[in-house]
Amino acid sequence: PDMDGGELLAALTQAGPPRARRIMLLSAFDTPVLRQRAHRQGAQALCAKPLLPHTLRGLMDLDHPLPEDMRADGEEVPATDADPTTLISELDTLLGAADSD
Repeated sequence: PDMDGGELLAALTQAGPPRARRIMLLSAFDTPVLRQRAHRQGAQALCAKPLLPHTLRGLMDLDHPLPEDMRADGEEVPATDADPTTLISELDTLLGAADSD
């Protein structure tokens, strides 16, 4: 709540090499400029609100490519063998740290 997606991506970058390989941002604003910014900052997907739980589960399934309309760069992003739950745990850690500041 105290940081935007760009600040979160910067914090993830400072934390070192990511264990999660699919970084997705959720935004109320889905514009080409925001997609380009998200891609430059390291996100693979930008998802517009509202996002249904089954859609989120599908996006986190690393065995399947991201849907074209959600990719930040408009290009295919290869999936990896990383554990998709790692992103959520890293996000919880970062948001918890932001809450304590």
